[in-house]
Amino acid sequence: MSVAMHDPLTSLKSDFDRDGFIAIKPLFDAGKMAEINREFDRYVESCVPQMKDTEVFYEEKGAKGTLKQMQNMQHYDAYFRDLLEDRHDPRTGREHAGRKGAGGKP
Repeated sequence: MSVAMHDPLTSLKSDFDRDGFIAIKPLFDAGKMAEINREFDRYVESCVPQMKDTEVFYEEKGAKGTLKQMQNMQHYDAYFRDLLEDRHDPRTGREHAGRKGAGGKP
């Protein structure tokens, strides 16, 4: 289910229980997305070369321009660790309920 920004956060848990997922659009405002994109570019340059072969995947092995998937970004960089673990919702000033993120603990 897609959740509009005006829907109360209290409905998110019941939406998740019913549908198995929730979507909040937009999750980040334009300024935050610009910051994330800058940090992502930095991450690709500085962290991807250090990642294990089992955590970074390319369309064509060894061709940097074909990067398609990365796993465990939070293990290599504090920015993405903090982004993943941040439970504060800047739009409401409230903490998220439930897990921190995929595989996270409350």
